[in-house]
Amino acid sequence: MDCIFQDNHFTHYRFGKPDPRHLTESEQKIHVNRVLSKPYRPLSYDRHVHFIDFSAFNESMPIWFSIMRDPIDKFVSRYYYNR
Repeated sequence: MDCIFQDNHFTHYRFGKPDPRHLTESEQKIHVNRVLSKPYRPLSYDRHVHFIDFSAFNESMPIWFSIMRDPIDKFVSRYYYNR
């Protein structure tokens, strides 16, 4: 996991291995503990993962947001990236 400090005083963590996206309950608990164990606050992180209910692990919920792309634009982008 990379740590990138940003100018807005947030610490950004990027999870480099997006798979699997659907986590079991024990994997969710590990992920929640991993995110919350980071020493810098406030923080942001990104990972392609299905929704995790942090409150199920007695933790406060983060602010979630998703980015959706047009499927055709995504396909064209992937084509040029892989080319």
